Amino acid sequence: MDRLRWPGGAIASCLLAILLLAACSKAEQVHRGVYVWGHEVRVFQPCDSKKSFWISTSEWVQEPLLNYYRAHTSQPYQMIYIEFRGMELDEPLDGFARDHDGLIRISEVLGQSMTVPEECVLVEPGRD
Repeated sequence: MDRLRWPGGAIASCLLAILLLAACSKAEQVHRGVYVWGHEVRVFQPCDSKKSFWISTSEWVQEPLLNYYRAHTSQPYQMIYIEFRGMELDEPLDGFARDHDGLIRISEVLGQSMTVPEECVLVEPGRD
């Protein structure tokens, strides 16, 4: 009965939920580029960009990614191509992450390959 007397509360709740979902979906995007892993290195460089990002992952995302990396590379610090869903975090960078342009948290790996596709142009750091 209360809902029938004041429908604005239900509408306001639905609108708030929609706005929150929209805000979350805008923050997370699909990223494409190269990933390098090694001792104290977890770095991603997007295609067509001279920027580099420190990578953060959860354990369940990191384990299969590193299993692929180790199985397909012969030594640390080799590049692999990666596509993933993730979001750039607005957090202070510390440690080794300070040497990079930002921090990206991977939520889902969509694909990886030892071959960088032709359409993924890698720009040398320091060049436009």
